[in-house]
Amino acid sequence: MSGVPAALTERPSAARAVAVLALVAVGALIPLLGPRVALDGTGEAAAPGVWGIALLRTVLFAALCVPAGELFVAGLARGVPGAPREAPRSWAPYAAAAGFVAALSLASVVATGNLVPRSPSDIDIGGLYETRDGKLALLEVNAFAAVGLCALSRRPATQVWPLAAIAVAEALRAHPATEQGPLLGSGLTLVHLVCASLWVGGLLHVLRTLRHWRTTEAGAVLPGAGAVLSG
Repeated sequence: MSGVPAALTERPSAARAVAVLALVAVGALIPLLGPRVALDGTGEAAAPGVWGIALLRTVLFAALCVPAGELFVAGLARGVPGAPREAPRSWAPYAAAAGFVAALSLASVVATGNLVPRSPSDIDIGGLYETRDGKLALLEVNAFAAVGLCALSRRPATQVWPLAAIAVAEALRAHPATEQGPLLGSGLTLVHLVCASLWVGGLLHVLRTLRHWRTTEAGAVLPGAGAVLSG
């Protein structure tokens, strides 16, 4: 890689970055446009604030993907022969902050009976401890705070535990206890969420690592890891 002109190594990296941004943009459109498509032609009106809630869910998912992908790719990179110890600057603290704000906003919606609060007086914080959805919302808020603290600590790998808690909470939230077979549905959702988080976050961090290592021998090996993730 050291003998390859810089222009030739930068073009593929730029193309991959554009491809990732396009995929993320398309993925963001799914929760944003999904409710409208699902209700089209049914005569049923969308719930109030559905666009805002969909946006918050998108931010929450992205905040889960970034640190999960960094941890996953860091493990792959350690297996690359001759890989340098230097790594791209972690985005996990920023992702955790965004996830904390999104989770807190979603918790405020749960605290008002799944309605968008019009004023702080509408939010019943104590009521969060009395419902299943409220407890799960609080768990996600605290877990994102823990992710940020772990990312800033000397042992960033400990992020895996609060990240796992967020994934489990989201899987349980998606399937209420009143539906038939909630544990099976939650289990399938958990598998889907974990795989999607590792793929999206991992692909992003692979591209960042490729850019960081593009002039080293290890940079020639990482495209293989990127192919595994994208496959």
